[in-house]
Amino acid sequence: MIEKKDRNLDNWAVKWNTPAARCAVINTPTSMDAFSFGSYIRDVGAVPDALVAWLDANRQAAVQSARRRSLILYGKPGTGKTGLGVCALRELAAACVGKMFTWNMATSPGVRASVASGEDPQRPSPVWFERWSRLLLHHRSAKWDELGWFEQIEDRVTVLMLDDITVDTGTQFRESLLLNHFEWAEDRDDRALILTMNESPDELIKRKVFTERITDRICEARRFDLVEVSGGSRR
Repeated sequence: MIEKKDRNLDNWAVKWNTPAARCAVINTPTSMDAFSFGSYIRDVGAVPDALVAWLDANRQAAVQSARRRSLILYGKPGTGKTGLGVCALRELAAACVGKMFTWNMATSPGVRASVASGEDPQRPSPVWFERWSRLLLHHRSAKWDELGWFEQIEDRVTVLMLDDITVDTGTQFRESLLLNHFEWAEDRDDRALILTMNESPDELIKRKVFTERITDRICEARRFDLVEVSGGSRR
């Protein structure tokens, strides 16, 4: 049952905790199940060097006890930002980034069966995908899970992807929620965000998409690696 051991129980991997199982429980859209860096290279072209460098640094962060850097993928609609972010998440999940105990539980056949049947809600895995619009909707809803979103990600998530953060902008509530995610990532060295957006940082400032408390953080070099995704629409 145990594939690898360490003095710390959190570092024991059970037999069902495989790279494929981890990639299956990170909440990425089913329409992107076939996405990988291999398919991106085949269909589109080379993966941006800055993204490759960011991934390498994040794989090594735990080994080197270094702070994880967050990532922003930006570009015009349809250029493949979400797809690249999903590929990056799968790479990190395959590398078992995050708490081993949480991965063991998330990939458990019993847990996955109860989630699939609707008996239990799916809890976030250490690497996790969320659409920003969906998160806003659920955060406003009285039906939001009883634990609360930030309580869940506080204990479980290491790398969180928020897709399309420039959708439905312009209210204090939305900015406060985004700021809370920035603070969540900054609170511990082992956490990171992956954000996608349609505007460049300069365009955010020019169009005043966000107030300064958001744009200042996005543009601050020590917080985020910025990767432009260019080319024509691939939708």
